[in-house]
Amino acid sequence: MLGCRSLLSLAIKKKKKSKNKNKNRTRNIKSASRKRESPLHQELEDIEEEEDTEEGFNLKSSSRSHCHGVQPLGNLFFNPGSVNSRNTGLGSLQVLSDELVLDVLGFLDATHLGVLATVSKSFYVFSNHEPLWRNLVLDNLNGEFLFNGSWKSTYIATCYLSFDVESVGVFGRLRISDFYSDYLFQSWLCANLEMKPEWLERDNIIRKRGISVEEFVLNFEEPNKPVLLEGCLDSWVALKKWNRDYLVKVDGNVRFSVGPVEMRLEDYFRYSDLVKEERPLYLFDPKFVEKVPILGSEYEVPVYFREDLFSVLGNERPDYRWVIIGPAGSGSSFHIDPNSTSAWNAIIKGSKKWILFPPDVVPPGVHPSPDGAEVACPVSIIEWFMNFYGATKNWKKRPIECICKAGEVIFVPNGWWHLVINLEESIAITQNYVSRRNLLNVLDFLKRPNASTLVSGTRDRVNLHDKFKNAIEIAFPGTIDQLMQKAEEKKAQEKKLSFWDSNSLVHMYATCGDVKAASNIFRRMHRLDVVSWTSMIAGYSKCGDVESARELFDRMPEKNLITWSIMISGYAKNSRFDKAVQLFQVLQSEGVRANGTVMVSVISSCAHLGALELGERAHEYVVQNSLDVNLKLGTALIDMYARCGCIEKAIRVFEELLERDTLSWTALIAGLALHGYAERALSYFEEMVKTGLTPRDITFTAILSACSHGGLVEKGLEIFESIKRDYDIEPRLEHYGCVVDLLGRAGKLAEAEKFVLDMPIEPNAPIWGALLGACRIHKNADIAERVGKVLIQLRPEHSGYYVLLSNIYARTNKWESAENMRNKMKLKGVKKPPGYTLIEIEGKVHSFSIGDKAHPEIEKIERMWEEILRKIRLAGYSGNTADALFDIDEEEKENALYRHSEKLAIAFGIMKTKAQTPIRIVKNLRVCEDCHTATKLISKVFERELIVRDRNRFHHFKEGGCSCMDYW
Repeated sequence: MLGCRSLLSLAIKKKKKSKNKNKNRTRNIKSASRKRESPLHQELEDIEEEEDTEEGFNLKSSSRSHCHGVQPLGNLFFNPGSVNSRNTGLGSLQVLSDELVLDVLGFLDATHLGVLATVSKSFYVFSNHEPLWRNLVLDNLNGEFLFNGSWKSTYIATCYLSFDVESVGVFGRLRISDFYSDYLFQSWLCANLEMKPEWLERDNIIRKRGISVEEFVLNFEEPNKPVLLEGCLDSWVALKKWNRDYLVKVDGNVRFSVGPVEMRLEDYFRYSDLVKEERPLYLFDPKFVEKVPILGSEYEVPVYFREDLFSVLGNERPDYRWVIIGPAGSGSSFHIDPNSTSAWNAIIKGSKKWILFPPDVVPPGVHPSPDGAEVACPVSIIEWFMNFYGATKNWKKRPIECICKAGEVIFVPNGWWHLVINLEESIAITQNYVSRRNLLNVLDFLKRPNASTLVSGTRDRVNLHDKFKNAIEIAFPGTIDQLMQKAEEKKAQEKKLSFWDSNSLVHMYATCGDVKAASNIFRRMHRLDVVSWTSMIAGYSKCGDVESARELFDRMPEKNLITWSIMISGYAKNSRFDKAVQLFQVLQSEGVRANGTVMVSVISSCAHLGALELGERAHEYVVQNSLDVNLKLGTALIDMYARCGCIEKAIRVFEELLERDTLSWTALIAGLALHGYAERALSYFEEMVKTGLTPRDITFTAILSACSHGGLVEKGLEIFESIKRDYDIEPRLEHYGCVVDLLGRAGKLAEAEKFVLDMPIEPNAPIWGALLGACRIHKNADIAERVGKVLIQLRPEHSGYYVLLSNIYARTNKWESAENMRNKMKLKGVKKPPGYTLIEIEGKVHSFSIGDKAHPEIEKIERMWEEILRKIRLAGYSGNTADALFDIDEEEKENALYRHSEKLAIAFGIMKTKAQTPIRIVKNLRVCEDCHTATKLISKVFERELIVRDRNRFHHFKEGGCSCMDYW
């Protein structure tokens, strides 16, 4: 038996193996093919629980504990009385790192490893380390093996046919107590971890379908940008036929390259089914078409990549196409494709996670040699995700990421770092190619001193540069000179272009709304800075194309606060309020400090969403970060609190403002009007005038609205007269509309109609609509009929006017007229816009629509509503279907009436909040009479304050009454 010193001496004398082999040697998992699963040690259970709960890691369902009971070194500190048997069993070798111990053992053959395993418990664990036996199999058996579930059993079963590997227990089932090793444990852990959901969430690659070759060249190949192409494999026979059975059948006994060996496909699939290791081998064969020609006929190069100039070399061209087959977890860690070529990768079966970094950004944890010939990086892809993926979240230049699925093709530009891991068993084809766009790069690469060592598949690698260049000049005379001249012109243009020649042009066109012109310049700029990107984002946002703006925003290598502000305000200005709030939360998570401009957009978005909790958090952010509450920010806060139903907080913010302008006064007056507090609104209006500030047209709209909601007819008319008389402001349509609403609410319909007919300017649809709404309240079908006809002529596509007029007919028992209106609406194809209601619970905004079934808790919500309905029926509720004709689809069905969106939202609010907590909801349409009646009763029966904001105003429901006094 060899002692430790003899063993070390023997290892040093033994012939040294290839350095590259030792560097690239991968750590693999321990055997998982035991007949009986050993119970987990308590320590391992603790680790797994910690991974599941604290770190968010999940072990694969098929994983078992480490077959030798190896534990992470940290567990030793939780067992103070324990002694690490790893050290006691290694003797004088214990000073070596685990990695170095395994390197030493890597010089031994199988017999000596077997002998060494009997020396001590520690040597038993090290000698049974699966990667040692994997190297023995791959180095000595030349692919002539059938994988048995572990590399050690495979080696013994192949080399010693008389051995019954099961009966003699060569799987190494002995579990060693108190053996602690981070290095050995991590190998097992990486082999058994599931991909975390957050590793798969990011998908920021540009996806395109059906673009022309010219578009591909202009937008992606020339600027050297990745893109995922959809739909270009639809004609491939391989997409329909290539599965295990078919490939095994057509390939027969042909051997394919798998790592350092060649294997029959049937044998490889056996391996991939049984393997449970850290980095499984994958099939990667550059000669698959030569070996099985039918495979070459069952796919074709996508049209975007058909210019492949290496083809001029004929049979002397380097390897350029590979079939790739591998199980889940297999893949390649970060590398750059050789030859300075670009590549495409087409997925036939399965799916792959891709991460790509541009040429000027080295991925974290990756250390390339100066000449690029060698790359040091984590052995395991999972290990890279565990240790480095999270760091990229805060990088200024974030990677491009995607999941590429069957039928999709990813374009990998030359020089880009990329990592790929199979998420399931996958079959793919990849090809490197040279087009005119990267020809000069390839020629430069082939001139490098080490180029011959990085090129495979050609007999004369040393003279490849000269052969390729000469062949190009013969096949395409003058092409190289033209490309070189163009490259020189490009360099000169780069020097010539100044900030004003490029960025200012982009900014000018974007500001003027000509995004196409701005985009053309932007794409052709050879050097982009923050100003360039931000100008384009602003241009897209201004034109309403926030999707394109966000696409650029996500691709930006570096952002400043102005960029964040423009993107968030772009969402807000284009009514994408939820997106604005979400992006602000991303800003916070990345540690960027917002300024007042950003907060104005965020707080305004919260106001439109009616999201009080989010608005309060935004206000708290302002206070905690000591941001100056200037007029703009203060006005936004007043408006937010008013729109979210907290008028008292709005008043408090207003009173705390150090200075006030007309807009801040107007925001408060409008908020009071929205809540129906007419007298308080008048008081603040008069106080504003006393300060010497001149009301603006929007101020008059706000105060006239307050008078209308409060029924202050005389005061409202007096203020209307003063607009022109005292302030020399010409009344606008909005002011006339407020007066019509004022008279109509007071029941003075004849006066209101006369006022409209006598207006000095042409009344618009909203003014006639205000009069029609008053006719509905006061059930005046005669005036409503005249007004309705005018409205339908003015806005034949507006469903609301048909609905109102039909409901008026129904209320006055003119059923034939109501039915005629209904038929006219259907005949013209007019549809009512869908109603929805928003409610914020614990900082998340939930949306409900009529008859909603999409909410994940809809069954509980419906049960809660049935309980609410039962209780309010006892209090006297009966469904009011008078307004139901057009308010909902299937309007005749009473059960549909009971599932209006506001009813579902209220049920959800009662279900999710504590007793006596106020419930706030936002409705995009006018609240129907039935919902209004039901909500009053709910406030009484459940002793809840319900604050409802509809299209027109706030309704404060309390103790069975409403602040609108049933007039809205």
